[in-house]
Amino acid sequence: MTGMVYKHGAMGALPIGHYGLMNLENINVQEEISDNYDSMLHVYPSKNMDYSILSEDEKAILEKVIAKFKNFKAKDIVDYMHEEKAYKETAAGEIIPFSLAKEIRAF
Repeated sequence: MTGMVYKHGAMGALPIGHYGLMNLENINVQEEISDNYDSMLHVYPSKNMDYSILSEDEKAILEKVIAKFKNFKAKDIVDYMHEEKAYKETAAGEIIPFSLAKEIRAF
């Protein structure tokens, strides 16, 4: 959906430049401390966001992602990502081939 390039990181697939994304206008990001005292970024919904630029298909994808992961803790998401073929077939620091996006587990 985003067309971004992802890299195999310790906690899962991360878009290259992900810290830059967190500084974009209208992104509501808070730095928090996790249960194991690690610093983490938590993205919250932004008020007054204009979602009209999204297609109905994009909105449907977002709704599926929200429904699947809304009750997951950070560790649950990391564990889920570590089971993806794209993660298992790449080594730490490697770019994840875009072709593996077609192999994401259905949910």
